[in-house]
Amino acid sequence: MNKMTVHFTNGNTLECSKISFSTNGHNIILDGNIVYPVMEIVKIEPTNYIKVTNIKWDTDGEEVADLPERIIIDGYMSNKEIEDYLSEVFEWCVESFTIEE
Repeated sequence: MNKMTVHFTNGNTLECSKISFSTNGHNIILDGNIVYPVMEIVKIEPTNYIKVTNIKWDTDGEEVADLPERIIIDGYMSNKEIEDYLSEVFEWCVESFTIEE
């Protein structure tokens, strides 16, 4: 299960797997039972992500302007799954890439 890290104005952080808002929209509910005022939250970011860099595309010699050289993918994937994901999303085959820790 993917987790998120919630950053608060006082510098504290909290990891959770589910975030929802109260019916009045003023409070945030983390994992179904912890409630915080929305005003105290600085940012929410995914904990489980992969930084894929140095992406080299097989474009058959065509100039393709919109292919990224790096991307962040949420979750865990094997190298083969990353290659398949990139090829499916961008509709070009991938020659190589690097995964940053």
